[in-house]
Formats: sequence, structure tokens, C-alpha cells
Amino acid sequence: LGLGAGWYEREYEAYGYDFPGAGVRISMLEECVEIVKRMWTEGEATFDGTHFSVAGAQCDPKPLQTPHPNIWIGGGGPKRTLRVVAEHATHSNFGGNPEEWAAKAAILDQHCADVGRDPSTITRTISGEVFLRETEAEVGTETRSFWGEPFDSWSAGNLVGTPEQVCEKVQAYVDAGCGGFVPWCSDYPDTE
Repeated sequence: LGLGAGWYEREYEAYGYDFPGAGVRISMLEECVEIVKRMWTEGEATFDGTHFSVAGAQCDPKPLQTPHPNIWIGGGGPKRTLRVVAEHATHSNFGGNPEEWAAKAAILDQHCADVGRDPSTITRTISGEVFLRETEAEVGTETRSFWGEPFDSWSAGNLVGTPEQVCEKVQAYVDAGCGGFVPWCSDYPDTE
């Protein structure tokens, strides 16, 4: 199960949902994860939270995985999101350039220590975009912005460059403890 607190306001608007502040969205995420875990593991789940409540909610048949399916939480907010990860997730997906990513991993380790959890029980991944070109000259001619961010700053936290440069960046993430990659193809739907 992959969840996040949401960050892209246009997605909320597209479905007619309000877009509350980040603190509220993270609180909603935490309650959602708590409810889902209870529904997967209890006969009838009851939860009374600030944002959501269930009374006798059922999920049958129960998932086959024990104690429940993997829970992936996306987001790297250092104070709250990574704390929710430490308390509930099996996988944590966050971004940043390799140094920023390593710093977030260290913060997650501290949250794990705070809640009494072995940090090695959480697989850390990155969901970076892939932008490959055969030569540095081809990479250097790119002028688009991605998600409203200029190419130069966007490329630092994504898998951008020649195949050799991208391999070096992948290795930097692996060296920092990254256990998986969930790549996006930034050229899509173009096949370049």
C-alpha cells in the first residue's frame, strides 16, 4: 500500500477536495494508516481520531501477508512525515540529491530510535526522475523546467545525465543506504 500526505494541490482540486495545510494532511495520513492496519489485523476495527473515525469496520478477507502488506509512505518531511514512517511503514520513499537523501535517512534513523524501532526494518527508496542523454552536451542543452523548477536545480536531485553519470549517482544513493529506486521517465510520453 503506497500512501503519502499529498503535496500537489492540483490533484486535490481535480477531485474536489480541500487542500489543508501540511500539518493537517500529515495528521490525516497517520490516522489513515492506523485505520488500515487495524482493518487488516482486527476482526472489527474501531478508531476515533481527529479526522477519521470507524466503528466495527471490517476488511474481509484479510490480506495474506503477515502481519499485513507492506506499507510505503512517500515524503521526506523531517519532523512529522518521517516520524509517521518510523511508527508505521515498511518502506520510505523520499527524494533529494544524494547528500539531502542521506540526511533524511539519518533523521529517519533518529525517529526509529525515538519510537524503539530497528531502522533496518524500513527499506528506503527514492522516486527520482530519469533523464538520460548519450553526451554531456545533449544534457547541457536542456532548458525545460520540471514541476516548475529550473533544470539545473531539478537535475541535482534526480537521475539526470549520461549513462555513466547516472550510474555514479545511483551508486551514491546506494552508498547512502538506498534500498530501491522507483524511477519516473521525465521524457514520457516521448521515448527519447
